[in-house]
Amino acid sequence: MSEIKLFEEINDVNKILNEIDSDRILVILDSNINSLYLDLIDAREGIEIYIAPAGEDCKNISEVERACEFFIEKGIHRGAHLVAIGGGACSDFAGLVATLLLRGIKWSVIPTTLLSMIDASIGGKVAVNSKFGKNLIGAFHLPEKIYICAKFLETLAEEDFISGLGELAKYYFLDEQVFNLINNEASFEEITLRCAKYKQEIVEQDFKEGGIRKVLNLGHTLGHAIEKVYELPHGVAVYWGLKLIFNIFHRDEESEFLNQFSGIFGLDALMCPWEDSLPVEEMMSYIAKDKKVVSRNAIEVILPNGIGAPSIQTISLDDLRQHLLDYANGKGTTKDFIKKIKVPSSKSFANRALILAATYPQDVQLINMPESTDVVNMLSCLESIGLTIEKADDGIIIRGSFPECEIETDDVIELYSGDGGTTNRFIIPLLALGKNKYSLIPSEKMFERPMDELANVLNDLDAIVTRDENTWFQVQGPVSISRGVYEVDCSRSTQFATGLAMALSPRDIDVEPVNLTTSRPYWDMTLNLIERFKNGEQVFEVPVDFSSLGYPLAYACLTGPVLVENCKGIDRFQADSKFIGLLEELGGQFDFTANGFLFNGMDNLNGFEMDCRDCPDLIPTLCFLASYADGATIIRSVEVLIHKESDRLNAVMDLMKLYDIEHHYHEEEDYLEVIGTKPDGRSVDIVPPRDHRMVMVSYLYQLVNGGGNLENKDCVEKSFPNFFEVIA
Repeated sequence: MSEIKLFEEINDVNKILNEIDSDRILVILDSNINSLYLDLIDAREGIEIYIAPAGEDCKNISEVERACEFFIEKGIHRGAHLVAIGGGACSDFAGLVATLLLRGIKWSVIPTTLLSMIDASIGGKVAVNSKFGKNLIGAFHLPEKIYICAKFLETLAEEDFISGLGELAKYYFLDEQVFNLINNEASFEEITLRCAKYKQEIVEQDFKEGGIRKVLNLGHTLGHAIEKVYELPHGVAVYWGLKLIFNIFHRDEESEFLNQFSGIFGLDALMCPWEDSLPVEEMMSYIAKDKKVVSRNAIEVILPNGIGAPSIQTISLDDLRQHLLDYANGKGTTKDFIKKIKVPSSKSFANRALILAATYPQDVQLINMPESTDVVNMLSCLESIGLTIEKADDGIIIRGSFPECEIETDDVIELYSGDGGTTNRFIIPLLALGKNKYSLIPSEKMFERPMDELANVLNDLDAIVTRDENTWFQVQGPVSISRGVYEVDCSRSTQFATGLAMALSPRDIDVEPVNLTTSRPYWDMTLNLIERFKNGEQVFEVPVDFSSLGYPLAYACLTGPVLVENCKGIDRFQADSKFIGLLEELGGQFDFTANGFLFNGMDNLNGFEMDCRDCPDLIPTLCFLASYADGATIIRSVEVLIHKESDRLNAVMDLMKLYDIEHHYHEEEDYLEVIGTKPDGRSVDIVPPRDHRMVMVSYLYQLVNGGGNLENKDCVEKSFPNFFEVIA
């Protein structure tokens, strides 16, 4: 990273130039500085000076070309060292020149304005403007050294000083140390140095602005548009960008803090640039071209969650326009901007309800059906064996009762069953009630998952089960019931007992799970649904899927509030609902309404301990959360992951290795230890297994870091078809 050095007197600039280890010093000097300090640089052999237009006038590609040609004509080599002396625009411009000359030469900067000392000269972002917007033509090129002399501020024009204060305002919210220094009337040198060090700390974590560095854009989403529309100095525009974004998102506390800051530095005397009306459409035309736009209709905004706790949030351009229009029309906003989402309903519940509906004589309506491939495959199989599925308002109606509705054929009926454990393990006992031969054709991954216990139980019931190299699972009934209770070994999965219990429930045959060491709540869900069917219920609303809900909640822990609009309370029969309890223990706040809840995110995320015996599907999500928590996390009962759609245990450890997350698997005690760190901003390409849960958690890692290419995205269709849309 760049070295930040302080020097006392302005005339020490020559000493600095003499200390640079190069026989070719290229100086780009702001014309304002040149006129103020005529003798700033002693003429000597080996130094070439280019006088750049002051302020934003230098930040265009034509001026870059002129500067490059000037130095090339003078004669340079790869060992040359460029020094920028001026404000933020000068360092932006000079850094890009250094990037382009001979494909990159070393450079340093002597910032002469408050804005450049605390922001523009630090971090290696170098750029010039396009006619379409600010800083759209640029690169990343870190200066070797940044030399700061506070005495330059004594001769700074008032409007330039005010512009620097506007940029300082963002640090007032980003860093608690800056907040305290300003409120305690520290010297400008102390404040300036802390701002510079804060930015450097952020840049060290995320050089290419793929993650945490984006918080430095606080005030800039609207500020850049204000700067273009009203032709204001950059820092002043950022100040008004802060004012406006706090207003349109109703950040009352932050608005009060900004007023406090304004009072300290006299900014409350500034005239509001938009006076009577806000030119929303003109502003949106610039915002739509801003580099913070992340897709065709979405942009990232930075909002503080208190001092020193910024969050990166994504909002559609349409929503941002509406917030601005509401503000312009005097309506204001009713609440902070909060991401609003809907998550899929539970495929575990839906597939259980479908099997039970297929065995009971009454017509059954299911509301809020998930669109997951596991459920789609189940519906297709049920129709193929003789049941009728009709679409209805908000769901479907299942008519018929198996095996009474079984079609008559001597042919083997092939059923495509996909890779869902609930689809395959639930429907096989149902098929064993019939007379036909049924051969299941699953996806390749099901061949690796345990099925022996189910085959043994069905053989014991006199069903004919065929499993060989040509046939994954073929079954022919009808089963023969000779006793009132059947025991099923559930040491590897409760789904074997669940499938059999549902198929036999109309006959009042009890199934007793043996070695029920995992997923107890899902067995309880089965018993509850059986009881409801026996009591004659005909309408069932499928609850949200708490496994799917875990991903946006985990992401919200790091990024800010989220409003879940379709969750009518906590379904304790879904083991993954324990995630909400964990977040509450860690300090998360949930505000429930009739149809959903607001999760306010996490101010401080600490390490935790959790036993996942009942909720193994949560483990990858917990690993993600643990990766960015403070301290160590212990996740117990993880060995079962080996037998999922992929070897998730090794897959999630491989994922953590990609991001240098320290972790240790203690095999004998069966727990995973994860040591949290901070996102590092790296772009990482990931090829996860073809497993929906591993694809989704991989994307979370990419989101909080620097992005990257992600393979096998289509796998999310299994449980969360609109996952990428919801998360983004």
